Amino acid sequence: MSVVEIDKVVKRYGSVTALGGVSLTFADGELFGLLGPSGSGKTTLLRAIAGFVKPDKGQIRLDGRDVGRTPVHRREIGMVFRNYALFPHLNVFENVAFGLSVRGTRKAEQRKRVDEILSVVRLAGMERRNPRQLAGSSSASPLPAPSSPGRSFCSWTNRSARPTSTCASRCGSS
Repeated sequence: MSVVEIDKVVKRYGSVTALGGVSLTFADGELFGLLGPSGSGKTTLLRAIAGFVKPDKGQIRLDGRDVGRTPVHRREIGMVFRNYALFPHLNVFENVAFGLSVRGTRKAEQRKRVDEILSVVRLAGMERRNPRQLAGSSSASPLPAPSSPGRSFCSWTNRSARPTSTCASRCGSS
């Protein structure tokens, strides 16, 4: 796990400001949700943290280290969007464990972390189901898990959503 710090991050696309000086800190192991309307900067912020978008200003730090020049593949952060990234041939457990498996995490550690994550997103007991066997609202639930195989636990949805009692909600919008 890691501490993720976003410090006065600005990202503009031409005349449109996607992120207007966003500052947030996510503690080690903290669960959070980015909620907001279309165009509020949720995707841009996540893409910046993962390294797919370079901020125009500000810093993104992982464990106190500025990762502004760190390539995507060295950040050890993944990002998964709703059902577009669910592997239909894998069950819920395998989808959640995918990032851990790719990074060579031991099977016992994978099991422990996947069980923990599935418990948090209220999918414990559904490990063997395929994504299409989940209710519509549940099909988004496995997605936070692959987004955090080696780093902080990161969740978001592009639908109207209410955080559960186990989810600390934070919004960063411009």
